[in-house]
Amino acid sequence: MARHFLASPLFQGLLRQGKALMGYLPLPDEADVEPILEAAVLRGLRVAVPRVEPGSPSMTARALSRGPEGWRVEKGPFGVRQPPPEAAAVPLEEMGVIL
Repeated sequence: MARHFLASPLFQGLLRQGKALMGYLPLPDEADVEPILEAAVLRGLRVAVPRVEPGSPSMTARALSRGPEGWRVEKGPFGVRQPPPEAAAVPLEEMGVIL
């Protein structure tokens, strides 16, 4: 899946336009899009994933970044990995593609 997406005109357009990519950090039984997120970060794209604030039913798109040991994330509701609260918000208008 990742190889096809990364070679697609859609992804190439993101690179040219500098738009952000929104994805998700999958649970074990979900489609693994992390190779796409990795490739996007390595190519300099801004990547966002959802973050649910404690006590709130809504999600915000937050920037995903890498640290020395992998993604900078914490456990959110239902065990979902999500960016920490200090991660920058990414407005939906900046998204070129949402996976």
